[in-house]
Amino acid sequence: MTRLFDSTLLGAEFVTEATATMGGEDFAYFAEKVPANFVYLGIGNAEKNTTAGLHSPNFKLDEEALPVGVALHATIALHALQDLGGLAPHKAEL
Repeated sequence: MTRLFDSTLLGAEFVTEATATMGGEDFAYFAEKVPANFVYLGIGNAEKNTTAGLHSPNFKLDEEALPVGVALHATIALHALQDLGGLAPHKAEL
């Protein structure tokens, strides 16, 4: 579901599938109990020197990515609520 909305909202050329890792993430325990998805939002921008990793002391965020993240997560949440019966279809439009 997320990939569909990512492509619709951002354009397919800006969406890639992340490689699975064995990192320490507890999110999978939640996903065993309820429908879930995991989304990475790209915030690196070489022109703004914001490419350092999350746990680096040089980490900086390209704040122009924040509205994209908000729109992406809001879209996913509204569609999930509609699919799960928690939101009337006419209210799902932004």
